[in-house]
Amino acid sequence: MNCWESITLLVKPVSADCNLSCAYCFYSPKSMLYSESHPRMSEETLKMLTEQALGTGARTVSFVWQGGEPTLAGLEFYKKAVQLQELYRYPVQKISNSIQTNGILIDDPWAKFLKSENWLVGVSLDGDEAQHNSYRIDGGGGTYNRVRKALRLLQSKNVPYNVLALLNDVNVKTPKGLYSGLKKEGHRYMQFIPCIEYDSDTGEPTNYSITPEEYGQFLIEVFDEWVKDIPNVYVRDFEDIMIREVTGASPNCVYSECGKYLVVEYNGDVYPCDFYVDHEWLLGNIHEDSIEELASSEKFREFMGKRQLPSNCETCPWLRYCNGGCQKYMRVDLNYFCDSYKMFFEHAEEKIQSLKNSLTQ
Repeated sequence: MNCWESITLLVKPVSADCNLSCAYCFYSPKSMLYSESHPRMSEETLKMLTEQALGTGARTVSFVWQGGEPTLAGLEFYKKAVQLQELYRYPVQKISNSIQTNGILIDDPWAKFLKSENWLVGVSLDGDEAQHNSYRIDGGGGTYNRVRKALRLLQSKNVPYNVLALLNDVNVKTPKGLYSGLKKEGHRYMQFIPCIEYDSDTGEPTNYSITPEEYGQFLIEVFDEWVKDIPNVYVRDFEDIMIREVTGASPNCVYSECGKYLVVEYNGDVYPCDFYVDHEWLLGNIHEDSIEELASSEKFREFMGKRQLPSNCETCPWLRYCNGGCQKYMRVDLNYFCDSYKMFFEHAEEKIQSLKNSLTQ
């Protein structure tokens, strides 16, 4: 945390509970941490979370509502959240809310609420119908048409939104097709997240994971298309790189230091990172210690010190861009996607510097 200039909380009001059964979901195993089959954040915990977050005095407080599927908490839950935020906020505080959803439950009342409260909505969409339905299923059936309907509704209500595509073994093979398909559907704000999960028995990447070479080639091909569309299309992966180049600081923890946010589970348990929600990295609970105390705890400092760059990174010319990458992708002595970054930055550096110069002149 940056001396409470700002604070970002990833809130899990239903924990890992979800109305889909996506094969690649990294968060579904977290359901083993808690005994409840359908956990829900209580009003008491919501109240305490809001009071403590705003009580830090941070100028900017960001609530990022995630899951599982956060809309399962119900629309009334979020209306109450907004009421509590207004109750506990200081006059000078800026509050932002965003929600990451599969879109299945988004209907007219939801869209009206999201628009009136100016929430940013992230919708998971893995490409066209065949790509999306490869893994994002409900009881064995595809969900593409329902998600597309939700996106059309958000568009019609002028709700700010972006689409998040999880790159898997299916959609990573057609970079230009995925990018142009999203554009064709009217989506102008995109994010691409590489999938790498390991088989618990063999320790090897799962069949739906992507290889470093595939990810590197994907970045190259999409980047070359994106530069033609500036400033009409926003791709977070590339925008974050440009922000880092221009300002010296990355808004994305993948390319910077850990500790940019805290995760708050439905019962008030607090963790230092979405990828480290486990018994080992439980910082505490807001019913026993305040968010401020947990964010300055010895356990949190231990997590911050956990990130050690491999020796190979010290002499790498691309370290200034990737900063070693996300800790989640670290395997023994190197980041799993190290070769991806090398491929991409070798290809894109000249254009990145050209864009930087045009922005700073």
